[in-house]
Amino acid sequence: MINLNQNYKISSKAKTYVFIRLCIILGIISCVVLFQGLSAWLNTFISLWLIVGIWIYLAMYLIYKNISYQIDDYKIAINSGVFTKRSKAISFDMIQNVDVLSGVVMRWFNLSRVSIWTASPGQINIPSSNQQNAGTSHTPDGSLLLLSEDAEWLKNFITDHHSK
Repeated sequence: MINLNQNYKISSKAKTYVFIRLCIILGIISCVVLFQGLSAWLNTFISLWLIVGIWIYLAMYLIYKNISYQIDDYKIAINSGVFTKRSKAISFDMIQNVDVLSGVVMRWFNLSRVSIWTASPGQINIPSSNQQNAGTSHTPDGSLLLLSEDAEWLKNFITDHHSK
């Protein structure tokens, strides 16, 4: 259960999940290259981990380390940013939907992603007319990677407070 008016950081399990996810992605890329020969695979594997993997992990670690959230009776405030700090307060009255997603790897770590949707036009990204086959994309107003029980509690709390 999450206590009101208390500042929370993202769970350390989320940081481990990000690392495991990165390992899986880089492993899949390495396996594809393995079919080209062992020396090509070894070179690609080492290059991916040294050049790409370490930098991506460092960036993801800093991003997740700098995310916090606070809940009160009327809103949820999500603070984020490494170099540029951002604080977004989302009133429960404005929330239209709360999604809780838990993929296979996320379930190994007992994690779920909570996405908070409002009617904000900032959620919609309409591509320019010169981009072919590009559809409209939607991003939530707020998104948190939480322990599964905290994610369900937050969804129920927002739903209950929205209907009041």
